[in-house]
Amino acid sequence: AKTLILAATTRAKHTLPHAPTPLHGPTWIHGALVFIWTVSMMFPIPQMLFASLLQYDSDTICVSKMPVCASEFMSLFYKIYPTATFVMPVILTTAYYTKTLHAAVNHAPSPQHQSKVILVLLCLSGALGLMLLPEWGTFTWVRLGYNKPPAGLLMFAQVLLYACSALSPVVLMTMYDDVRQGLVTLWFIATCRSKKCAPPKKCPQTEGNGAEVGANAMTNAVAQDADKTFPDVEHFWTGRRNTRVEDEQDPVPWEKEEKML
Repeated sequence: AKTLILAATTRAKHTLPHAPTPLHGPTWIHGALVFIWTVSMMFPIPQMLFASLLQYDSDTICVSKMPVCASEFMSLFYKIYPTATFVMPVILTTAYYTKTLHAAVNHAPSPQHQSKVILVLLCLSGALGLMLLPEWGTFTWVRLGYNKPPAGLLMFAQVLLYACSALSPVVLMTMYDDVRQGLVTLWFIATCRSKKCAPPKKCPQTEGNGAEVGANAMTNAVAQDADKTFPDVEHFWTGRRNTRVEDEQDPVPWEKEEKML
């Protein structure tokens, strides 16, 4: 399903807007996605019909009990199932991406960018197919083989199956420049939001040219400095303004008497 979805959505991602066709529209893409998921969910139904849960010591395990009457049908199903869900999607996706890559190189307005994008998706689909190959190989071996596969091969297939989900981000970040730039942008946005930036100080708006603005600013600054009074001097004169010396405390009383005479 992953490989087929990548192939189906590529039509919408890399189609020129001035040349729309019915196979490139959103309706076709949505219909293809619904069909892919419906078929993918219907394929495991025969296995679910013959599956049951059994109690094994303290654990519950899922086993497949196939009746004799359905042995021939299930034998044919186990041959069709891997072919339809793994082999055919890989072949179709590889063929489609190869064709799209050839068209992008020869006919696209920006062949370098589009061919790189399609090459990334082709590598992603190929890597997914290679990582799922051991799982499907062991699946077919267990269902159709007479001997059980080695335990190491089974464990290796399971590890690759779970690691397959982590492969897509690694491939995209390694080969796709737009993904890396998008992640860097998201990182900068996240870090900038955590920091509180002080609001910028706005300068007073004045009319006139630059010379008049500079002259007015200097005049205002000089006027403000002239109006300022030192705090010590202001305190000194405020304490002694409108004061009256008493006669008993006058240090030169004769001067006052002479003035009165």
